[in-house]
Amino acid sequence: MSKSKTPRYIINLLGYSHEKLWRLANHVENYYYDKPIPKLEPDWNQVYKNGIPQFRITTPCRGKLRFVQERIKKNFLQGKPLPASAHGGVKRWSPAKHAEWHLGKKFHFVTDIKRYYPSVTPPMVYDTFRALGHEAPAASLLTKLTTINYLLPQGTVTSPYLANLVFAPIDRQLEDLCKRHKIT
Repeated sequence: MSKSKTPRYIINLLGYSHEKLWRLANHVENYYYDKPIPKLEPDWNQVYKNGIPQFRITTPCRGKLRFVQERIKKNFLQGKPLPASAHGGVKRWSPAKHAEWHLGKKFHFVTDIKRYYPSVTPPMVYDTFRALGHEAPAASLLTKLTTINYLLPQGTVTSPYLANLVFAPIDRQLEDLCKRHKIT
């Protein structure tokens, strides 16, 4: 991609030259590492399966990529409007605060999207950056800087924001469905 195709605002806000950003984007795998996190029961005890402690593997990043992702989060993702029900990775929200909405209700339904972060693909991230108003070359670069191995990694500073933004249309559909049926 030529220098003229990377918008100047991306270069300025991310703090690296066009060449360094694309070199970083084309070698992101050098900056990620696996970090096991213990799986916990609702009572905060370690989950065991056949006597073996269970872990989920997160994939945070470090170094230059972490620096660039912090800037992507600050300049392009934080503060974007989200549905009222999107709480994952959102400042001032916690599972306890979210649970307050449901106290005293007769029924509770709990579900989880299996492999939530890995289910977010680079094309979904690209479309999200485009929907946020970025030109194609900028959206392409931002996507390469926030995804690895054809998925959104769990454990980076940008992933919670991107996952919420990618799934915002689905969240809004679920909110509308709940509102029509008077479900909290």
